[in-house]
Amino acid sequence: MTMYLPGHTVKCGDGYTCEGWNCECSNPATYRIQGETDSFGCEYIYLCDGCKKIMDTPDPDTVPESTICDWCKKEVTVWSHMRDFDEGTSGPVYHVCSACRAKENRRAEEELAFLQSTDW
Repeated sequence: MTMYLPGHTVKCGDGYTCEGWNCECSNPATYRIQGETDSFGCEYIYLCDGCKKIMDTPDPDTVPESTICDWCKKEVTVWSHMRDFDEGTSGPVYHVCSACRAKENRRAEEELAFLQSTDW
């Protein structure tokens, strides 16, 4: 089973109605976007082309110029979604800065190298 992060977008099939920001919209949905994801699974948002375009065009007044990294607690302008390797694929999704991501990846690579070099 492949696990995806929030924001993963795919074209959806027939039979879904748009549930976008334009409340009067009753167009057929053309996109399925993964929303909140946790150990119980994930929620999906179905959007038509028009509502997807609205979603992809950020409002400058609502887009934060920075956020706080969930791991180092520093204010950052560049971050991405990441799960903690030790918590697995059903753990929470964190907002992580590039320095914390690199540090966690190095730690995992060192752990893997140690495990591969050890005779069990």
